[in-house]
Amino acid sequence: MSKWARSLKDERGGVAVEAALMFPIVLMLLLMATDMMNYFITLRKLSASAATAADLLASAGEMVDREQLAAIANASAPSGVASAMQAGTSITFQSYEIVGDYQTARWQFISENGEYCGPPAIDVSNLMTDDADVLVVGACGYWRPHTFSVLGLQPRNIVQHSIVRPKTSLITLCTDCE
Repeated sequence: MSKWARSLKDERGGVAVEAALMFPIVLMLLLMATDMMNYFITLRKLSASAATAADLLASAGEMVDREQLAAIANASAPSGVASAMQAGTSITFQSYEIVGDYQTARWQFISENGEYCGPPAIDVSNLMTDDADVLVVGACGYWRPHTFSVLGLQPRNIVQHSIVRPKTSLITLCTDCE
């Protein structure tokens, strides 16, 4: 048997080559799994923040002001959300009323960092029976997973809305909101 044929049958180092080829793939899969777990945890925290803020706002009474809304936003945004999202979170309050046949924003308040979470993705006019307002609270922020930075992708904006009706009156007015 020639020297060339013997070297082709030699399998030493094959495991090292396979490990070197598989390690980056396994590492990327592990990072992706960790990022997805963090995404769902962050989504749950944002949803809980929006629901807590909505419940506090619905119980606030007929008149609120910017100071009360800022206190509700601070009370409902757990510190875990800010650390998980790396850029903090924003809480947006909106009150909708029916004018004619259309839903119209009566007032809105955006928490201190100024990120607007946007309107709800659904039509809330069917919730406005008895001329009652509908209060929409949005919790939003940017999520920056590790795999996005490796792949060079932009952060993703996550938004969660919670929709309630005022509990103590048909409307909730804000004295110094837009």
